[in-house]
Amino acid sequence: MSDMLRVRHGAHTVGTLHDDGGRFSFCYDDTWRAGGWPISCALPLDTAGDDGHAFFAQLSTEPGASLAHLAAQGHDLFGALTCHTTAPAEHPLTSNALASTHSVRLTAHPHRFLTGGDTPATHWLTCTHGDQPVRAAYAHDLARQLGLPVTDSQLLRTDTGWALLSRRTDCDDNGARLHAETLRQALGLSPHQPDTTLGAVADLLRRHTLQPVIDLCALVQWQIFNALIGNDHNALEHLALRRADDGWRLAPFAHFTATPGTTHLPLPVGSNHDPHQLGGPDWQALAHDTGVNKKLVRRLLREQASHLLDQLDSWHLAFNQQHDTAAETQPVRELLRRQYRKALRDWLR
Repeated sequence: MSDMLRVRHGAHTVGTLHDDGGRFSFCYDDTWRAGGWPISCALPLDTAGDDGHAFFAQLSTEPGASLAHLAAQGHDLFGALTCHTTAPAEHPLTSNALASTHSVRLTAHPHRFLTGGDTPATHWLTCTHGDQPVRAAYAHDLARQLGLPVTDSQLLRTDTGWALLSRRTDCDDNGARLHAETLRQALGLSPHQPDTTLGAVADLLRRHTLQPVIDLCALVQWQIFNALIGNDHNALEHLALRRADDGWRLAPFAHFTATPGTTHLPLPVGSNHDPHQLGGPDWQALAHDTGVNKKLVRRLLREQASHLLDQLDSWHLAFNQQHDTAAETQPVRELLRRQYRKALRDWLR
């Protein structure tokens, strides 16, 4: 195949992407540069050369993907960009394949699970052995009850076990694909670089989003919830910005999983990764790092922990009545209750 791909947004050419010795090199098209917008916070319109490597290397479901892989999957990358030559054939997945696949894409057509094709996916389907999809659906339900901005999700039973169907963060409620980027892309982090700090994320939101105060508050609430449920998926690849009007907004949250026994949060509170060893100084450090008033952080923390502790039993009962998951969620509920009490006792000191 050619060592060059045209990057498009709808019918418009955005630029050209080259393979420059194993690194992506990107240059905006002159017409797009004159009347378009930056496709990433890390790619201003004067970008040229390998500054685009970090963005395009994480544009597909396989970080570090080659130009050939982007061409093959180029109709269904993250966000609303395309960079394919011809659409590949569709390959329906079998039940056995579903059981071993973590991020299957589901098109808008009911009951059609695809690894290829020219119909952009509207949902992610997460299938794993064990109760992980149940704990993820349980966490999503708690977040929704709290009023956090989360994607729609649905817990499913398959012939091989549980599965979680969730709307992609780069789709609107009607299934239309929106341009988006993960926070790793927005920060210009290459696939092999570790996540940065929440302080760097907060600075990014202040500089690039249309409603930084709202988005900063949501970021703090996201981290509080992660610590309260032991979400060991609180990584920057699971946070995204969506293009809106003439700027960016923080996308609804996805990828929560209730793992209250975890002792490691990928993104720490202050410098502390262990949600069971958090104290007041750690949350004060988070307030300092993000530039969010520490009294506001304490108020948000108290509100979440108190609300969860007060409503956990009723929300737990409603979830299990809907899904018949008492065996999977009962141990989680007991661990969560202890964590909420500990938070109210120790985190507010």
